[in-house]
Order: sequence, then structure tokens, then C-alpha cells
Amino acid sequence: MVNLLILMFLSTAILSSACEGSQPPKLPATESANSETTPESNIAQVTSAAFIGANHAWLVDSRGGQLWRTTDAGKSWEKVSGKIIGGKFWAVTFIDSQRGWAANFEGQIWRTYDGGTTWRFISQPRDGVDNEPPFLSHQISFVDETHGWLIDAFGIWRTEDGGSSWKRTLSLMNTVENSIWQPTRISFVNLNFGWMSATGGIIHNTRDGGRTWQSRKLIPGASDATDVLFINERVGWLTGFVSSTELQSGTRLFRSDDGGETWKLVPIAESDTYIESVWFTNENQGWAVGRAWKMNVGNRGIILHTNNGGKTWQEQVVGQNEAHFDRMYFVDSEHGWLFAENNIYRTQNAGISWNSVLKVVPMKIRID
Repeated sequence: MVNLLILMFLSTAILSSACEGSQPPKLPATESANSETTPESNIAQVTSAAFIGANHAWLVDSRGGQLWRTTDAGKSWEKVSGKIIGGKFWAVTFIDSQRGWAANFEGQIWRTYDGGTTWRFISQPRDGVDNEPPFLSHQISFVDETHGWLIDAFGIWRTEDGGSSWKRTLSLMNTVENSIWQPTRISFVNLNFGWMSATGGIIHNTRDGGRTWQSRKLIPGASDATDVLFINERVGWLTGFVSSTELQSGTRLFRSDDGGETWKLVPIAESDTYIESVWFTNENQGWAVGRAWKMNVGNRGIILHTNNGGKTWQEQVVGQNEAHFDRMYFVDSEHGWLFAENNIYRTQNAGISWNSVLKVVPMKIRID
């Protein structure tokens, strides 16, 4: 429950921050999203992202709950105030350059048919047991016009009518080995086959589009399964952060070649390396991003690349003095996006080189 308390604390801090105005000015790629800073702890600046093709991207920043969108691969950005969806953007997804959905801070679902310029309220999911709405819908995902999933701090919701109605299909209260868990990331290969990582080293999978889920604890001694990604119905990857006093701390990486039936531990880096996210464009080409920590040095961002399906990994250098990398996405084999603490990077040559296309100053909170 520690993670949940931290999430609630950070949510309160985010909610108290001021919204920007409703006018969406065009900004050059070098302009910062927010110049305010306070000299204390950082929070990841992007809560959600969606990408369509090589040029279209939508980002949600944590400080103001605003939507940042580009149609020219990050050369210019348009900022859309969260007021247009009743408060603050919190999660966003698109199935093409025009059709998308967003969840706001209050758990309401909104829809756009023009790439995010205008939005229409369509629903407020409610739990059939206690009539509660989602708590911080930190991921929303649609695979087509009608089928979508919504992750909040307590479980997962499902829709079959384009978001007009929702049903909670997996709840945090369904414990696994007496462990209460929280979802961290979801990955659907197609309409039916999906996986979700969770805290406590727990993973969940569905083979019927999220109607039912099977849950189990995969990572002994793990406090978090931080990310899951399936390339197809057979090959998948899972990251887990271990903090057990009985095991060497750091990240464990697992690969499955049989649709998640069995998993094999894959060596990736030395101890005190913490991988936040993995991404593969095919069974051989993949990346793992996060941070490495050393005594008397502190944190530094780390990017590891493999071209042989994870058998060996090589570190890549991106940017200067990045403290950590939070997440990476590829939309095809050549074009990808990378999130650091302040900078959004983009590649158009399969990760050989990365260019900063947006600087988003993260929300900072004071801890007394």
C-alpha cells in the first residue's frame, strides 16, 4: 500500500497546481512547457502518450494536465488546456490521426474526432459494487473503434461500445498469494490477447479481450513488475524491480517464447541498474531504458540496446547528464520517441541517433 499512498500524495500535489489558459498556442520545439521550478523532488513530466505514424504524437504533462500535440514529428507543438475536458488531461489514446479518447483527473472519458482540437464528454465509469469512479486513470488504450481498456490505481475497466459504458473486470482486491497489487502497464497484441504488469511481482493475462483474467506472482522478492510488452502472441518481455534484502537489488528482465506460459530470466546489466521500460520492434531489435546508480556518483540515465533478442546488450549514449529515462516508444522500425527527465527525444534512424524535440520541465514538490 506504500505505492498507493505515494500515488495519492502526488495526485493531490498535481491537482493543486494551476491550469494554463484555454488558448492552444503553437510553440517551437525548443520552448519549455513550464518554466517554474522548485528545488526539491522531481515527478515524471509525462503521464501518458500516444503515437500514430512517424509524425503524430500526443503527450500529457503532469504539472498542468495539458495535452501537447504535434503533427510534424516534433518540429512544432500545440498546447491544449485540460479545461477543454473539464479539468486536467491524465491519459490519452488514439487509433488514427483523428480519433482518440482521453481520461481526465476525475475519471471522466472524453472523445475527439479531429485529432484533439475539440473533445466531447461520453461517460463516467462507475463500479457496480460501490458506484465509485476510476481513481487516477493513468492508462487508457483502444485497439479499434469499440474495444478499449482503462487502468486506474485499483484495477482495470473494459468497454465494448467505444467508451459509452465501462465494466470493471479486474480489481486490486483480488489478491494473489495474499499480496495486494496495483497495475503498472498493460500490453495488448490484438483484440483478445493481453498482459498487465503490477506491483508485488504480479502479472495478469487475458485471452478473451479482458473479460476474464488469470493472475500469478512471477518474480520472487520483487516489489514491482514495472513494464510488460508482447511483440506477438508468442514473444513477450517483462521487467521487475527487486528490493528484497535477500536478493541483490536492481532490475530483473524476463522473456517468454510461449505466450507467457513460461518465463526465462535474461541477464541485462549489473546490480543497481533499474529498468523502467522495454520496447522491441521485432523479436531481435529491442531497447531497455531506466537509470543506473553508483555510490558517490548518484543516478545517470541508461539506454541498453540489443540486436539479438536480448542475448547481449550494449549501452547507448543519448543527451547529456540525463538522470534517468522513463519510457521509450517506437511506431515502426525507424521512428521512435524517448522520455527523459526534462527532454523528449526522437529518432528517425532506428535509434542510431536521438534529437531533443521538446523540453517539458517536470513538476517539483517540496519535501520538508
